[in-house]
Amino acid sequence: MWLAGVIAVTVGCNGPDIQFVEGLVTLDDAPLGGAIISFTPTEGGLPAAGMTGSDGTFRLSATQGGQFGRGTTPGTYTVTVNKLVRLGTPEAEEAGSNLFPADGDIRRVTPPVYADSTNSPLKATVERGGNTFRFDLRRDAK
Repeated sequence: MWLAGVIAVTVGCNGPDIQFVEGLVTLDDAPLGGAIISFTPTEGGLPAAGMTGSDGTFRLSATQGGQFGRGTTPGTYTVTVNKLVRLGTPEAEEAGSNLFPADGDIRRVTPPVYADSTNSPLKATVERGGNTFRFDLRRDAK
């Protein structure tokens, strides 16, 4: 019986080194709700993603080995932020002419550069301990 307890403790200790990651995303100084934020590792780390709440805040979840909303492993990341809306919805009407092309009747609220992990200007370094980031997006970003 004690062997099962030792094995459970040992297995639990060998998981990824997940660190808490949270933050805020704004677009032209206003909180950006309903956007997907992704951290793509450039050096070390595990891919992670989250969704912003109506107040623009987010918590990341690693794509493997982590618990929901707990974060990701230390490393350097390129950050992408993407918010899509369907034409004819209240969100699309609210955005008006500030939408960017996407696919079919889907439009992008965020400029395309922020959704491209090879060109996104957004970067983050996750370290041991709590990590809080703020990403201020601009509609005129290229």
